[in-house]
Amino acid sequence: MHRFEEMGFHVTLPKERPCKGQPKTMCYTGISSEQLNGTEVSEHGTRLDVVITCPKPAGKYVMFWEW
Repeated sequence: MHRFEEMGFHVTLPKERPCKGQPKTMCYTGISSEQLNGTEVSEHGTRLDVVITCPKPAGKYVMFWEW
């Protein structure tokens, strides 16, 4: 797998079901997991954005949010 400088999640939610609270973005590897900071939520909760700098090549990145 090639290395990337940045990777991002950009999620658009329906206006009828905006995000509640602060989303959590996690990185899972074969031996550990860590919560990442920097998830941004739009004013109305309909857009979630996170940019990960220097992502881990073997990592699995997941974003959780409450509806």
